[in-house]
Amino acid sequence: KKFLILASPRSGTNSSADFLQQLNYKVGHENMQNDGISSWMCAVHSNHYPFQKSLNLQEFHFENIIHIVRNPFNMIPSLILENKYSPNNKSYLFRRHFIQKEFNINLPENTLNHNLTQDIETAILTYIYWNKIIEKKKITLTIKLENLNSLNRFSKNNKKIEKLVKKNQ
Repeated sequence: KKFLILASPRSGTNSSADFLQQLNYKVGHENMQNDGISSWMCAVHSNHYPFQKSLNLQEFHFENIIHIVRNPFNMIPSLILENKYSPNNKSYLFRRHFIQKEFNINLPENTLNHNLTQDIETAILTYIYWNKIIEKKKITLTIKLENLNSLNRFSKNNKKIEKLVKKNQ
């Protein structure tokens, strides 16, 4: 496959997939397509991903592993909501499990009754450690969500995308 795009949740995997689709690549957001997948969950191998069909990533060779990072000041408020309110808290618990497994960091089991300070701290810790998991991969390229036009280097026909246009707009 051409692309494996990884990030922390709320950091741009959907936008990255959309951008590459505008460059005529078949990259799915949280589902494998002909040219690859863009998913925060694929930072780890699991038999049960919370929001996508399970797949064995070892079955694939990816030409490009792209790490998307987002300005934490813009992302942390969104990650607080992700940590507290994803359905059945699946997103947070999934990341918590793998962060504990990789780094022996014991994050709180439940985030629902946290105060704002605890919410911010938990969001920062999950952001840092999820990105550390990604950094263990053989990353081809790290780009900022705020500068997705760096993906233009993969343009097939010198087509350049300057502005992301969502499919449902």
